Amino acid sequence: MLQDLDQVAVRIGQLVQLTKQLASERQSLTDRLKQTDEERAGLQSRLDQREDEFKVISERLANHNNEVNGIREQAQAENVQLRQTLESTTSELQSVKQQLAAAKNEANALKESARTARDKVERVLANLPGNASEGVR
Repeated sequence: MLQDLDQVAVRIGQLVQLTKQLASERQSLTDRLKQTDEERAGLQSRLDQREDEFKVISERLANHNNEVNGIREQAQAENVQLRQTLESTTSELQSVKQQLAAAKNEANALKESARTARDKVERVLANLPGNASEGVR
């Protein structure tokens, strides 16, 4: 029986040693879990911060896109207006050129008519008795 008690004592010693080892491992795992939770909390904080930054940047991007679209629409409207002004001005220029050409033709015709009339008047004056054309020139 003593032998049985010795074996029980050895077994109890082994159990105590195993219990201490398990308690040590438990403490180690608890420490690792605490460290992992702290790391997770830090990472979550960084993630939240990055998400906030992303949200701000996304809002700024949307604002810039809206501004760009507004400027593009304004530029297109101004472009249409400028094209209309160009077409109108080009049409007006062509009209003025035609009027100028007609006025030049009319001026040339009037000059020719005046020259012809002057020649006729000079001939009439030359044919008058006393040749009065010398005083006209």
